[in-house]
Amino acid sequence: MKKQALAGLRFVVWACIVVTGNAQNVDLGNQGKNVDFTKMPTTKPIRSGTSLSGNCTVGEFYLKTDDDGGAGLYLCSQAGIWSKVNVGSGTGPMIAGTGIAIAGSQVSVEDAIVSLYYTGSGQPALGCNPGRDRYVDTASGRIYICTATNQWSEVAQLGLSNQWVAGQKQIFGPNTNVAGLNAGPVAQSPASLADGDIWYDTSAARLRCQQDGATVDCTPTPAESATATWNDEFTGVTINSSQVSSALPWQVRAIATGCGSLAAGTDTQHPGTLQVPTGAGAGMGCQIVQGAPTGWALLAGLSGWEFRWMWKASAVTGARYRSGFIDPSATPPSGDGIWISLDTTTTPPALNFQVQAAGVAAAQAGPTPGALGTTWYTLRIRSKVAGTWLASVAQNGGPWSTEVSICPSGCTVTSALPVAAMSPFFEVQQPAATGSAPGITVDAWKGILRLAR
Repeated sequence: MKKQALAGLRFVVWACIVVTGNAQNVDLGNQGKNVDFTKMPTTKPIRSGTSLSGNCTVGEFYLKTDDDGGAGLYLCSQAGIWSKVNVGSGTGPMIAGTGIAIAGSQVSVEDAIVSLYYTGSGQPALGCNPGRDRYVDTASGRIYICTATNQWSEVAQLGLSNQWVAGQKQIFGPNTNVAGLNAGPVAQSPASLADGDIWYDTSAARLRCQQDGATVDCTPTPAESATATWNDEFTGVTINSSQVSSALPWQVRAIATGCGSLAAGTDTQHPGTLQVPTGAGAGMGCQIVQGAPTGWALLAGLSGWEFRWMWKASAVTGARYRSGFIDPSATPPSGDGIWISLDTTTTPPALNFQVQAAGVAAAQAGPTPGALGTTWYTLRIRSKVAGTWLASVAQNGGPWSTEVSICPSGCTVTSALPVAAMSPFFEVQQPAATGSAPGITVDAWKGILRLAR
């Protein structure tokens, strides 16, 4: 009876399900066990839509279908917070190229193979490895490469002002068709100029240069220029008490009646010299002036001239030596002019560049002088721009000292320029009696004057 009753019950239950046809909802969270969807034709395991819900519980996923490429998978990592999950582009696995390494979600770069690029405003100040690092100045657009450890070098670029590294020669080689370098035509001189600038002025049909703060023609034609030269090597001199006749005439002028006996020099290494000694008394001295009493009043307003004086001091201390230009109408040793002075009354002796205009003197210390009696001095005074004089000295044929500029404003020595007529001169004087007669050995005086339209 029991078996029959059970069989009847199963039948009734089955019959109810079949007759009613109602689907049954299963709670997988509580009723499911070892759920396997591999045999299902389709599955939709997470919610989807175009907007994320305002709140979520940890562990929820949501597929936002309107994201680019359909890659809008989100995870609720914290209550009420959705975080996008990076699922890739769906085009397959990422492949590392040369110098790139991929380990899981980490990508690394081998900087020995792949260059590193930096950006910043202004020139690079950070360290660098040569051959690897690059830098872009975002303020100017300039590009730099690392040429040595922690040393950046700018790359020349079209459209920008490029400054070449000092000491690196740039060669612009022409060929049979075009010139290697073109200064560039402009209808007038540029408003902002620096010494060394070159351009072609089409309005004047001339190649122009900027030098010593002034604009000049770079290449005046022979028809527009003239050159005058003077050269006296003091060979075959004729000497009397008032004049020395050589290639040029020189007037002998005593200081406190102190000229000694002038004579031709005997230095075998410098043939053709003139010995100009002082008298033996205190304050005595001797000066020779070229062309006196006629002087040159044009120098202050001209440029393109250069003059040199070559001489040697005696080995006796306690004397002062000068060479340069002086007003020949003044009583020596007075007078406006410009000269270099060697003072052996001080310890140690001192070289000075000096200028005097309208009785007002100014000076600038020169280089350390060499040994007395053996050092040959060559003074150079020149002007490349009217209104500015330049002075330097060389010793024993060596390099020129740093040039001293002299002008009313903005020069090494601030001074008015002498406007009185001036003549070249050599001079020696002993302020106090030395017990001997110091002298100056004169070797040469040379001058060149270039006149251009």
